[in-house]
Amino acid sequence: MKKIYADIKKASKTTIGFYLLIAGILSFIVACEPVTPFDFFNENLFRGKELMRRGEFEEARAYFVKAFELQRFPEPLVYTTIASYKINDMKWADYYLREADKYDSKGLTELRIDGYKALIFIK
Repeated sequence: MKKIYADIKKASKTTIGFYLLIAGILSFIVACEPVTPFDFFNENLFRGKELMRRGEFEEARAYFVKAFELQRFPEPLVYTTIASYKINDMKWADYYLREADKYDSKGLTELRIDGYKALIFIK
């Protein structure tokens, strides 16, 4: 009986050690995952949107500008336009809107561009 208990104890130590080794290897793989400029782009766009939801438009605008610098897509420019419009900075809202309009955008981005063109024109 003592031998069986000793064998079970030894096996459990080996199993626990095995799982700890696997956990360590997986942690290392996740930590070494490459970070691309597109990851930073998404992070800046996400943070800017969160700040917009909280009404912090000036700070949100800075995140959208950073996102655009990383990836030249029209979406961050449209969000920068919205933030500028919300803080009543029509000069910059118009500038960012004109920059966004240079890109061939379809769908919701195109709709936002046209909508804010109208709002800026009205003001």
